[in-house]
Amino acid sequence: MRSFLVLAVLLPLFGQAKRPVTFADYDSWNRISSSTISNDGKWVAYALQPQVGDGHVIAREIASGKEIRVSIGMQPPRVEDDAESGEERRAPVRGPKVEFSSDSKFVVAQTYPPKGRKPAGNGGMAILSLETGTSSVIDDVKSFSVPEDGGGVVAYLSGKRLGLRSLDGAAARVFEGVSDFALSRDGAVAIAAGEDFVVAIDTASGVKTVLK
Repeated sequence: MRSFLVLAVLLPLFGQAKRPVTFADYDSWNRISSSTISNDGKWVAYALQPQVGDGHVIAREIASGKEIRVSIGMQPPRVEDDAESGEERRAPVRGPKVEFSSDSKFVVAQTYPPKGRKPAGNGGMAILSLETGTSSVIDDVKSFSVPEDGGGVVAYLSGKRLGLRSLDGAAARVFEGVSDFALSRDGAVAIAAGEDFVVAIDTASGVKTVLK
């Protein structure tokens, strides 16, 4: 008799669990992308994004399980031209750019406008300190680069301006008229190109050397 009563209570719950999946359910499902590991092997970072809505970049300390996260907004759909029809079509979405600094103290991630805000220009860039758990966001960033080996600096392009910023926020410099740039492996030098010039910039001092 007791077994019959338990079964009678559970059967309605099973029926509820098997309800059809709706588009609203699908929109809330999260996807993981852009996973990477710090050079010291102590942290992993990845993007966690719903199908519709604002996502996050999460840095997780492997040993303790501690998590630090920063909102990165809603990634817009990726559109490309169809080779056969010549019309635009949606393409698979790539994850945002997520990188650790070479000293494993910071995470730098691509951001987007939040859900409900009309995209204007480019997204931005978030800098997350793993030591303090704090973050800072720079808007309108077309691209950024973090040194592969050394240098606590990030270089980024915003419009026609090249920004050079220390990851801890202690110093920042901006150079006008730049259309493209490259950062040396050790982060000591940035090469900036404009309409009629190419210069090498010492990222520590800001001193420019004309190359063209």
